[in-house]
Amino acid sequence: MESLHQSNQEYTAETTLDLNTPDADMLAKEKHQRLFLRGRSWLCVGVALMGISFGVNFLLFHSDVSFATTMYIMTSLGMVCMVKGIADILGF
Repeated sequence: MESLHQSNQEYTAETTLDLNTPDADMLAKEKHQRLFLRGRSWLCVGVALMGISFGVNFLLFHSDVSFATTMYIMTSLGMVCMVKGIADILGF
């Protein structure tokens, strides 16, 4: 039986794309390292915002000033920064 498709190209291991080369591994490690450092920075910013929010809420608790807006905005921003940081660290 003869094949329906006649191909004149011969594929060898050298002509196919090999993703397990040392260069590809090094690039992937560098990308992961950059993402990890950026994620750690976002996580630190989120923790700092949450800490500042706690401090502001602690100081304004016994005053007659409404601190609900400050509490919700700073806490929400802190949580968003923390989620962004965790997503970068885990590689999403």
